[in-house]
Amino acid sequence: MDVVLMDPQFAPRVLARPLHARVVDSIGTAARDMKVAVFRRFAVMQHWVSSGQYQMDEVVSRDGLHLNDVSYGCIARLLADSLTAAARAVPPPRRAPPRRRHARRARAPLV
Repeated sequence: MDVVLMDPQFAPRVLARPLHARVVDSIGTAARDMKVAVFRRFAVMQHWVSSGQYQMDEVVSRDGLHLNDVSYGCIARLLADSLTAAARAVPPPRRAPPRRRHARRARAPLV
C-alpha cells in the first residue's frame, strides 16, 4: 500500500497555535522515518501568500481554518500532478518468468 502524508494548511487559525511549526516538522520527520512521501501543503500555501500570488483571504475560507474552492482546486491539481509524476518515475515491478512444468515421465508398471 502506498501512503502520502499531508501536513496542515497555512491558515490563520493554524498559525495562531504555538505548536504549528512543530506539527509540520513532525509530519515531515514521520514521513522520512516511515520512508513515505509527504505533500507539503503548508509550504505550498505559504509560498502562495508570501509571493503575492494570492492573499490569505483568497485561499482560506472565512472561518480562518478551512481551504476554499480556489485552494482546494489548486491543491488537488498539485497533488494529482505529483502522484502522476511519482507513478511514472517508478518502473513497473518485474514479473518472474513463468515456471516451466516438466513433463511427467511415464513410470514402468509394477509387476
